[in-house]
Amino acid sequence: MTDQRPTTTSEVTVVVLAGGTSRRFGSDKLGARLHGVSVLEMVVASLPESWPVVVVGPIRECGRL
Repeated sequence: MTDQRPTTTSEVTVVVLAGGTSRRFGSDKLGARLHGVSVLEMVVASLPESWPVVVVGPIRECGRL
């Protein structure tokens, strides 16, 4: 098995799709709090800081922790 991870940060851009309506969840799923932090913030914080991140959806408060 070969290692297929990107070798430079210029090879990676993360696109987070955050525009759903969360109908089955009953409220804004990405805005839900988990250990005091929104799910969207948890996702973005889990990514390496050197990777550019684009969040697609309505404007929300979000930053890297």
